[in-house]
Amino acid sequence: MKFSINFKLIFKNAHIKYVVLSVLFIIVALPVRATELESIIRELMSSPVKTYGPNCWNSALNVVGANVSVRSTTKPEFWFWMKSPFCKKLGPDDKLKKGDVGSLFWKNLGNYHSFINLNEKYVFSKDSPGLDDKYEIKRYEEMFHETKRRYAQRCRGTEYYLKKINCELEIVYHRCEALPLEFMLGNELLSQLLTDISGYEDTIEKYVRTNDHQMIPLISSAFEKLGLRLVDLLNVKYTGNEEFMRKAITHRIVGNLLVNWGNIEGLSVKALNAVEVAELTLLEGRKHVPRKASDLNLSR
Repeated sequence: MKFSINFKLIFKNAHIKYVVLSVLFIIVALPVRATELESIIRELMSSPVKTYGPNCWNSALNVVGANVSVRSTTKPEFWFWMKSPFCKKLGPDDKLKKGDVGSLFWKNLGNYHSFINLNEKYVFSKDSPGLDDKYEIKRYEEMFHETKRRYAQRCRGTEYYLKKINCELEIVYHRCEALPLEFMLGNELLSQLLTDISGYEDTIEKYVRTNDHQMIPLISSAFEKLGLRLVDLLNVKYTGNEEFMRKAITHRIVGNLLVNWGNIEGLSVKALNAVEVAELTLLEGRKHVPRKASDLNLSR
């Protein structure tokens, strides 16, 4: 049996064109033997999300192994990991590798976008939390004009800082390693908390990938329980690795509670209260966050 492909017909459809080009890039430009990084990218691209929320910071953290669920990731959570012992800021003379995290900074705006460097020409990213922006592999020039890219690369040089030149556009790169499993399991209470949270995340990610409104009661329950865990974490403090994990889990819970920025219709009052405490945690720190579950009208 002989098959033929009408490429003219395929490329009339923009969505099919995008899929075909992405698959061709993965087949041609990435090594035949899939690495863990490439497997994660393939999985993200093959399972599009159906709700507003997952963003560039989430896709970057997923690829480098710091995140386990598809959801919204806040800028503080992203930079918590970039500044952690598991990520190293690259200097202007460091040669970039596949998997390095790039972050774009615009004058007076700060970090507005992050991506995964694949090679000199291509990056992987999700441009925004919007539904119209898909996980995709694109050329550097598609993020900004090549002239601006060269300018941004120059802004990595220390001479610009020594001369106190305020760069309008800058790229900062980090090289990260996956969080070791034994590090996650160092504290029995925190490791149990992580196990519980993973179950709630599975429910939330399923909703993100399906937008199934029949799941709203399950989402409400997950939000309520995450709210309780968040209050607990805000009332304790550890030292060393355990304090690092406490902060990491706090960021993780906040990201899950803000997965759809509180716009899911039909959430219970207690679930909305949990979202509110997440917003307070994100915007105002611990100062104004309720200290007891009863303050949130949450019950165990």
